[in-house]
Amino acid sequence: MKKILLSSVLVLFFFSSASAQEKIFETKISAFPITGSGANKETAVYAGTKNFNVVQLTTGKMILDKTYKDAGVSVSKVTDAYVNDDLSKLVLCDGTTVSCVDTKTGTKTWETKSFTELDNSSSALMIFGNYVLVTDKKGKENFSLTCHNIADGKELWSLTGEKNRIGTGDLYFIPSFTSLGVFTGKTGQFRIVELATGKTASTFTIEGSPIYSLLDEESGTIYVHHRVAEDNSYVSAISMKSNKLIWKTKSANKSPQTPMTMNTDIITYYAKVRSYDDKVLLITEGLEAFDTATGKLVFNVPFVPYYEWGVGHYTNGIFEPVITEDGILIADRTSKDMYIRMVDKNSGRQIWSTDKLKDMDSAPVAVVSGENAVIQFGGLNYFEVMNNTGIGKLLKPFTIMSFDLKTGKNAWTLESKKDFYYISNSNEKVMIVGTKEFQSLDPKTGAVLATEKNPFSESYFMTKFDLSSTHKLQKNVEFDFSARKFLLFEEGKLSLSTF
Repeated sequence: MKKILLSSVLVLFFFSSASAQEKIFETKISAFPITGSGANKETAVYAGTKNFNVVQLTTGKMILDKTYKDAGVSVSKVTDAYVNDDLSKLVLCDGTTVSCVDTKTGTKTWETKSFTELDNSSSALMIFGNYVLVTDKKGKENFSLTCHNIADGKELWSLTGEKNRIGTGDLYFIPSFTSLGVFTGKTGQFRIVELATGKTASTFTIEGSPIYSLLDEESGTIYVHHRVAEDNSYVSAISMKSNKLIWKTKSANKSPQTPMTMNTDIITYYAKVRSYDDKVLLITEGLEAFDTATGKLVFNVPFVPYYEWGVGHYTNGIFEPVITEDGILIADRTSKDMYIRMVDKNSGRQIWSTDKLKDMDSAPVAVVSGENAVIQFGGLNYFEVMNNTGIGKLLKPFTIMSFDLKTGKNAWTLESKKDFYYISNSNEKVMIVGTKEFQSLDPKTGAVLATEKNPFSESYFMTKFDLSSTHKLQKNVEFDFSARKFLLFEEGKLSLSTF
């Protein structure tokens, strides 16, 4: 586990609801800035540059607040940290040393000082089960990947003499399987090695660079979408069970990137991979379904994953296609007009479509409830252009429509007279998270069942830029509208409250 401030712990709290607004706990997190973290139902571990915290999540009690020096660790300033799945071990490093701390006792378990130049960009370490992987630079065009036993730090094997750094994002592992996938950039080489020995089981080439992967834990298959250019990308199925490339199929659709932020090297892509039944679905500028056994194309449906406007994109302007029992639900703007459609999961054939939805340009959220799909039009959209990014905007028409999943019949329409951010599940209801009010809707009828004042400021829901490019950062907050609780990390404090 790593770099998880809120999302991994959010659902752990929200198992009971409360009506009164109150703070359940507030705990100061001294391990800041956070270099790595992890959580389970009871505990969270936060690793900072100088110290670490272990927090009891049910009460907010600080179990451990300890410097690495007091733990017996010689690492001067932590640049990367990783917590294993059961939270018993915290592995951390600086430029030359890797150390392991027992989170129960707060003491050093082992330490290795055999490294030369560990990556200082928070990508030197990963933990896979009982193994710690460390990526190091030994010299010019001389990199290594070393595997250590997490119990005692013993080196088990090492890939040496690599011409390029093998980053932690280039490693692929599925729990309960014993192999590790290793991708080498520039050469496109993909190796499958045995985790216990480092022995290479197979080697093959995949074109371009992996930009999205899906791990199927049941079958032990990794589905990788790898991209050479916008009009040249592939999907590969790699078995960690049989240690081989099962198939590789070229995509027929474009694989575009989001508008790149100026003066940065950060590039993201409109690419998702999902699986269902005996198919794997690639979502780019189109929906391509492939047979999981052979990689044969089953169908290809036109799709645009963003709402283009002017010189930029509303990157969340189109909801991700929803795979349901009745088919795949999509918002279709391929003709520049908006339609909601259902396509067959096996053939891609259209089952139903709405008429053209006039003045509906963005559909960022779809909530499936029972036999209905409740869809938001307008509301909070994030606009990205070349010289700025993450500009939160509230778009008209602030309309919510519900459609029967089987027939596409419009069950009800609610045209809000007030702005809203988004809609969300709330137990068996749908919540309109408005700028001034929260409204609970009956998903079958659209009837407003309850209305209450929104007690939170805009910064809890969106990042907003003004014309001078100064902006408000959105708070690091997670809401659960079913349990009526929110988790907030602000100014070094973690708090859980009801509302």
